[in-house]
Amino acid sequence: MSALTFNQIQDDVLDLCQEIQGQTDFTLKRVKHLINKGYYDFARRAKCIEKTVDITTVANQETYTFADAANLAYIYHIHTVKYIDDSTKFGVPLSPYPGGYANLPENKIYGTPVYYYTKMANDYAGVTIGTYPICSSSSETIRIVGFSFPQAELSADGDVPHIKPGWRDALTYYTVSRLFRMYEHLNPRWERKANTNWALYMDIVQDSKFNLGIETEDDFPQTIDVYA
Repeated sequence: MSALTFNQIQDDVLDLCQEIQGQTDFTLKRVKHLINKGYYDFARRAKCIEKTVDITTVANQETYTFADAANLAYIYHIHTVKYIDDSTKFGVPLSPYPGGYANLPENKIYGTPVYYYTKMANDYAGVTIGTYPICSSSSETIRIVGFSFPQAELSADGDVPHIKPGWRDALTYYTVSRLFRMYEHLNPRWERKANTNWALYMDIVQDSKFNLGIETEDDFPQTIDVYA
């Protein structure tokens, strides 16, 4: 099975865009940029990159950010959090705090975590996560599992997207659609090609979600408001 490298994806895009390559602002730099935009968009829509991040607790520290675990910056949707106090254990699952951060009680309590909550999930620097009670022990582990953006853009010719090979054509279709969309006002046929390639892109997104068992955007809610 072909690895479909960054260079091969570029070649596929150029093959499908021959009739618009004469436009003055059609450049290989733009093609590469749009492939990477498609890479991040596909990861977000298809939830196809899952990452595990371990945070080592500090006694009585209220929250943790990417400063405590760099990879936390790439996670955009947390679906599992565990508290592990012994390396021989899988750990105890933590539940989302009912109502999230806004519903935390007035007074801080320290002890063994039972719940977790998140803040600033859409911030550029990534999510902030805290536990309730606030962990009172050092050197324990809070294990976070969630869906992640790619950790790096594709840049070298031999770079391979962190996507299953059967779905990598999505990056080609995304890019071709975006490129034809730029010039659709010049030719009705180009508008149709933009729409056709976008439909092909979304078909792969849906196929990926179906195969991964992720069919809705709300399969893994971050917080559950039991009072709603």
